[in-house]
Amino acid sequence: MAGIEVKFVNSEADAKKSVDEVCTDMIGYRNDDKWRSFYALFYQTGPYLTQDQVERELNRVDVENNWTPIVITGPVASRLNRAHRGYRRAS
Repeated sequence: MAGIEVKFVNSEADAKKSVDEVCTDMIGYRNDDKWRSFYALFYQTGPYLTQDQVERELNRVDVENNWTPIVITGPVASRLNRAHRGYRRAS
């Protein structure tokens, strides 16, 4: 099976915390034979992380390298934009 971990990064502090949390999870899943591949998606609202930076950090963890990081930078919709496009907040 494959797993996907998604991190929303909205600041420098979020960036460090998110990378640290993925590194911790890498160690936690290290001996779990059920999971073969992992993807760590970092969606950031600004240039807080680079792909190379995240790959270097994850490579420092002493586990089998079956984690693929993906770093994407994009906007966050404001409440007004979400309402205009028909998004609804879950209750």
